[in-house]
Amino acid sequence: SQTLPALPYDLAKWSNAGFQLANGAAFADCATAKSWITNPANRPPGTNWVVRIAASCELLFNGNETIYLPGSLAILTDGSITMQNHPTWQSVGGNHSLYLISVNSAAGVCTSTGKNITTSNQTEFKNLASPDRLDVFIYTSGTVSMSNLSAMNGQVYGCPVNVANQTTLNYVPVFVPGLTTVTGFRQNIQYIREVAP
Repeated sequence: SQTLPALPYDLAKWSNAGFQLANGAAFADCATAKSWITNPANRPPGTNWVVRIAASCELLFNGNETIYLPGSLAILTDGSITMQNHPTWQSVGGNHSLYLISVNSAAGVCTSTGKNITTSNQTEFKNLASPDRLDVFIYTSGTVSMSNLSAMNGQVYGCPVNVANQTTLNYVPVFVPGLTTVTGFRQNIQYIREVAP
């Protein structure tokens, strides 16, 4: 296992990567942020957005909502994110990324309350292949709980990550502004059994 890296909110790094700050400022509550996220008129094609929620609230997607992503979307909150009862995230007009991040300024520090990310009850991250592939990055210093989830491309960081029934995760490295390194692994032959002919 690897030490949980710090992932603080740094708008300059997201801006340098081609993202714009939604609403021109941080949202003070989750309800207003959700309203902005679920209104497709706020996200013209080809534009990448950062939704910053500067509050310890629960961002809740709890119905048969479909959020179309004509560009990449990064949600960075001080609180938690919960998805249940079949919300759907779908990339359109090209390959895009969805970032679900509960910000954390201290490497290796896990938080037990208020920062959990949960996907359940048939949460869908649509499009596993080009030309409209959606890659998902989930990060929190709290617990990530995933269950009853259709297949997903991406990476998940949590303290811990709990994966339950009917969840498929296809590893795809996702570039994250603000993280300086990508930690992976290498596989190799450990033992070869030689058998006489």
